[in-house]
Amino acid sequence: GDRYRGCSIYCGGDDVVALLPLDQALDCARAVNAEFREAMSPYGLTFSAGLVVAHALEPLQEVRAWAQQAEKAAKAGGRDALSVAVWPRSGAPVKALGKWDEFPEVLDRIAGLYVEKELSMGLAHEFRDLLERTKGWDEFREMVPLMARAIADRKKQQKAVQLVEEYAKGRDELDWLCRTMLAARPFARARKEAS
Repeated sequence: GDRYRGCSIYCGGDDVVALLPLDQALDCARAVNAEFREAMSPYGLTFSAGLVVAHALEPLQEVRAWAQQAEKAAKAGGRDALSVAVWPRSGAPVKALGKWDEFPEVLDRIAGLYVEKELSMGLAHEFRDLLERTKGWDEFREMVPLMARAIADRKKQQKAVQLVEEYAKGRDELDWLCRTMLAARPFARARKEAS
């Protein structure tokens, strides 16, 4: 609560709902996950969470419904996962998810690269366009990440080249990386504004 400048709205059973400033939300989610793991380690329980990024003027009822969708996505994604849904004031929502042992770190790393201006904010859109244009081209599934790498290389985005090499061995993995890059953008903006 106080440490992350958040406000708990509901705590009951295994459910928690809280409002958090965006620059603190990811750290808070990771801290809650760590606390839960430590407390429940003898029982082998998993922790799934949904994190929604929404404008302060959005109706709270709407945001709560989005949070429930995000939590369901985390559970449907194999449990023990974090699901992040970014609902911009205009445009389509961005949804990304992954396991706790990797996804938050990658999201954090990408947000940091945006803040340090080592990664172009527009590159994720180019990756998304590539994924859209090559949808259904099953014979090129393994080629799509190489095409993404070439786009990043041409734009002299070496950190993006590294990300593609590290996380995108196939088309599905590139889609995951692209979603994660898009989801990281508001976290980066919030960090810039908070500093």
